[in-house]
Amino acid sequence: MRCCCECGGCLRHSLSTLLAGFGLLVDLYDFSIINLAKPLLEDGYGEMNKYEKGALTSAALLGAVLGQLVFGALADILGRRTIFIATALIVTIASIGSATVVNTASVSIYTQLTIWRFVLGFGVGGEYPLAAAHTAENRPAPVLDTAATERASGIDEGAALVDGAAVRPEEDTVAATGNGGRCTRISSGQSLAAVYSMMGIGKLLAPLTVLTIQSGGASPELTWRLAFGFGGFLSFLSFVMRLGLLKESTKYAELQDVTTEGESETDEGDEGPQKSRFARCAAWCSAGWITFVEIMQSLVVLWKPLLGTAGCWFLFDIVDYGVGLYSAEIFTASTPMETTLNVLYLALMNEPGFLLAIVMVTALGRKGNFNTGRAHFFFV
Repeated sequence: MRCCCECGGCLRHSLSTLLAGFGLLVDLYDFSIINLAKPLLEDGYGEMNKYEKGALTSAALLGAVLGQLVFGALADILGRRTIFIATALIVTIASIGSATVVNTASVSIYTQLTIWRFVLGFGVGGEYPLAAAHTAENRPAPVLDTAATERASGIDEGAALVDGAAVRPEEDTVAATGNGGRCTRISSGQSLAAVYSMMGIGKLLAPLTVLTIQSGGASPELTWRLAFGFGGFLSFLSFVMRLGLLKESTKYAELQDVTTEGESETDEGDEGPQKSRFARCAAWCSAGWITFVEIMQSLVVLWKPLLGTAGCWFLFDIVDYGVGLYSAEIFTASTPMETTLNVLYLALMNEPGFLLAIVMVTALGRKGNFNTGRAHFFFV
């Protein structure tokens, strides 16, 4: 099977993978930076009580849960590109807001930061489902090998006929990047693993940024403000890149084309896909085409894979965020720079696992790779 480079499918897939991955990098940076900012904040504004510390730490997580539910549903109505751009803008605004808060007598700086962190998490939550969906839906369509159907007397074992051409199941995972006119075959599993590996880079970038600022002799106040501000810069860069380069996912665009054609046959006043999209949104809200019961019914069908994946992700997050967002306090040192170095060492430990997942996902398969990581997690 060959990748259809002539139609730009390879370039689109590579670009969507890059943009989705960069978005997750920024998101994890913004999530992780609060871990190092809390001790710096207490240095200038006094020690937080347990309620303030808990609220400031968990506000972004609560916002992320809400953001996933809201933006995941909206992305099916308004499109992946529209929501991807909106979430980047929300994260940008929240990051800049966090960097510019001012302590007042009526509203403490900790309360203000908690509010901004919730808004930031709301935007980050929308990125999580979209990163996977947009990457998978932009996988370029392969060029089917019709000559394979003429070999021997029929189809090789393990192959299937698609529009008269032979396609082997293991080959139906092709993405590509240009290489002197040729394609480098990358499975869709590797693409998704590459996107989510950027989360590890984001976690690593947070202590690196703080360490760089501290090395320049900045005060604790300036350090946490610049660290939050740098997150805003990265988010704004992501927003600009998506606005200028991101295209609607291939699968979603194809679905909208089919829907629009069907609507145009019954509605001569239809002015195109954009009007149709928002008309569907209004109809969805008013008529309740997708009801809560229907959603629950569809989830019941997938209860096993959902329980296996979401359940393990839930347990992982308890440890990862529950410990990771307090690691600067757990592994505190005699100086702020030494504490930052401890957090940096912990972040470095994540990187081999992310990189190995990209390499091993094709060898072990999705389930095998997942079970390997789960067994290692249980052992540790």
